[in-house]
Amino acid sequence: GFSVMFCFNEYVTIKNSQNIYLPPPLENERPPRLLRREPEHERSVGGRRGRLVRPLLAGTEGDPADRKEGTISTLDGNGTFQTLVVVNDNGRDLEVERVCFYRSIQNGLRKTKAGNLTLTDCDFIENGTNATANTSGKAIYFDASGARLTAIRCRFLRNRQEVRTKSNASIDSAVNLVNGLGATFGDCLFFGNCTPLCQIDKISGYPIGDKHKPGSAILSSIPIEVTGSTFAANITLCRSSNEQSGGTVWLQSNAAGSVFRRCAFYGNNDRAGNGSGATYGGAIVLYSNLGATPVTIDSCTFAYNLTDGAKCAAGITAGSGNLVMSNCVFGGN
Repeated sequence: GFSVMFCFNEYVTIKNSQNIYLPPPLENERPPRLLRREPEHERSVGGRRGRLVRPLLAGTEGDPADRKEGTISTLDGNGTFQTLVVVNDNGRDLEVERVCFYRSIQNGLRKTKAGNLTLTDCDFIENGTNATANTSGKAIYFDASGARLTAIRCRFLRNRQEVRTKSNASIDSAVNLVNGLGATFGDCLFFGNCTPLCQIDKISGYPIGDKHKPGSAILSSIPIEVTGSTFAANITLCRSSNEQSGGTVWLQSNAAGSVFRRCAFYGNNDRAGNGSGATYGGAIVLYSNLGATPVTIDSCTFAYNLTDGAKCAAGITAGSGNLVMSNCVFGGN
C-alpha cells in the first residue's frame, strides 16, 4: 500500500498546504524561510502550463503567499504504507517542495520511468525502519532512465533498519540511484542513516541487519554532483567475506564523473558485522567499472570517520577509476 501515487501525463508540482496536520516531532520543523519564486500559474515546462497538486487536500495554490511561511507538509506512512510512488509513463517532470516523507514502510519516495524529479526543502525521516523486505533505498529509490534527480536543501534523517524480524529484510542506503542521467544534491544533510550504532538483529543475534550493504548515505550507479552537503553519523556494516560492503557514499558502475565540492564528512562508521574487515569502506568509495572520467573532490573535509575494514581507508578508498582531489582536509580518521 501507499499514501500517494501519481501516474500522470502533465507537469506536476507538489507543495505544502498551510492547513495540513503537522505531527509533533521537533526535527521536521524548519526555521522560517522566505521563498522567492514566480507564481506557479506563470510557470511553464515544455510548452505546458504547470499544474499544482496539494498533498492530502483538494485545491490549488498560485502564489507563495498562499502558504504559511516556514511550514512543511507531512506524508506519514505510519510504518504501514509507502508514502509516495511515482510511475511516469509519459516522461513529464515532477517537482516536490516542502514535503516531509515520514515513516514509510519501505521507500520514502520511489521514482521509476522517465521524467525529471526535483526536490526542494524536503525531509526524509525514519523511513524503512521496520521494513519486512529489502528496501533498496529507504529514503529515495531512483530508477528512471533518461531522467535526472535534483535535491536542494533536503534532509535525510535516520532512514535505517531498526528492527528486523524477517530474514529478507535488510539494512540499506538512504538513497539508491540505480539508473538515470545523473543526480544533484545541494546543501543537503545526511544524518544517522542505514543502521543504528547499537542494535541486535532478532534473527541472527549479530548487529542488526547482518546484510552487509554498501553506501550508508548514497549508493550510486549514475554520476552525482554533491555541493555544500554534510554527511554525519551514517553507519553501515562491512564484512571480510563481502567485498561490496561499507562506505558512506559508494560509487560504482556508471558513476564516473561524479563531483563533490565543499562537503563535510564527520563521524561516519563502517562497523564489522559477524565478520571482521573488508576490502572497501570509508566516507567515499570508488568501487568498480567507473571508467576514465575522473571523480572530482574539491574543498571537502573528512574528520573522525571510522572503519573496521582491514584493507580500506576511513576517508577515501579508491579501487577503480581516476580521482582528482584539491583543497581537502583530513583529520582524526
